This record gives sequence, C-alpha cells and structure tokens, in this order.
Amino acid sequence: IADLDIEELNMNNQNSVFGNEVSDQDLEVDVDNNYEEDVVCSRSELDKLNQLVRELEQKNSETQDKFLRSLADLENLKKRHVKERSDLIKYSGEYLARDIIDIVDDFERALDGMREANDPFAQGIQMIYSKFINTLDKHSIKSESALGLPLDPQKHDALTAVPPVDGQKGGIVVNELRKAYFLKDKLLRPAQCVVTQNVPESSISDDNIDSE
Repeated sequence: IADLDIEELNMNNQNSVFGNEVSDQDLEVDVDNNYEEDVVCSRSELDKLNQLVRELEQKNSETQDKFLRSLADLENLKKRHVKERSDLIKYSGEYLARDIIDIVDDFERALDGMREANDPFAQGIQMIYSKFINTLDKHSIKSESALGLPLDPQKHDALTAVPPVDGQKGGIVVNELRKAYFLKDKLLRPAQCVVTQNVPESSISDDNIDSE
C-alpha cells in the first residue's frame, strides 16, 4: 500500500509539473501577442507625432518668414523716416526760397529796363540786387543759366522751338525766359526757355541740293 501511495504521489507530481509547463507556454504566447499589439500602437503614435512635427515645422517656417518680412518693413520705415527728417532739415527754407526767387525775377526785369548805366537810381538798384543775390548764395540758393546748353528735361522747360540758324544743332537753348534755381542740390523751379528745332537730316540734304 505504501508503494502504491508513493507511485501515485510521483505520478501526481509529474502531472502537476507538466501542467505548469503548459501554463508557461500559454503565458509566453500571451506576452508575445501583447508585445506585437504594443509595437503596432507605438508605430501609429510615432507616425502621428512625426506628422505633428512636420506641421509645427511648417508653421514655424511661415511664422519666421512673416517675422523677417515685418522686420524688413520696419527697417525700411525707419530709414525712410530718417531720410525725410534729414531732408526736412536740409531743405527747411524751400518754400521761402520759392517765393524769394520770384522777387529776384522782378529785380532783373527792372534792371533790364534801366538802360542808362550812369543813373544813380539804377546803380542803387544794382547794389541792392547784388546784396540780395549774395544773401541767397550764403543760404545755398543759386541760379543756373541754360543759354547755349542742350535741353535737359530734368531742369529745363521748353516753351517753344525755333529753326536753327548758323549751323546750330537742334535742342539747344537759345533764349531763357526764366532761370532755373536750386536750393543746395534740389531743383526749386525749372528754367523756361526756347530751343532750336531738331531738323531731320533728309530735309537738310534736300535744302543743300536745291541750293546747288
């Protein structure tokens, strides 16, 4: 009886051991399945994170571009403000100068009408005119004559054109009705002048043939 009990105990122990081994295998299978599911979830989450990173990088690039553009606009605005302020100081007497040069024109017309150089009154006017011009010169207000110069549309207004004489070229200022004036390097008003016409070469050759 004792031998039978020992054998039964041994068989029961073997069965229990075998049963434990089966349970461990089942446990390993469950662990593997859970790991694969975790890996799949991790990849999906990683893809989402990568997509989010790309979107943030795009937004960051756009924001940086807007910032740089705004910074450039601000810098240009500051430069323009500095230039405008500098020009305002540099040409502070512009409007007064424009009014004064009209008076200078009246002086010159009055002097042209005084033909007698020995007239004391004319000499007095000439002295006042000279002082006036010197005062303007001290404040960098200067005139510029265009007589004999080629027409420059930047500072000359051609009121009319006349045929050239004595072999003159076309577009030359032959008469000046009003001088150009500058305040430093800024044009206060353009000259009003008369220029020679640009005669076509064909008409010149025809005239030469007729004269021959």
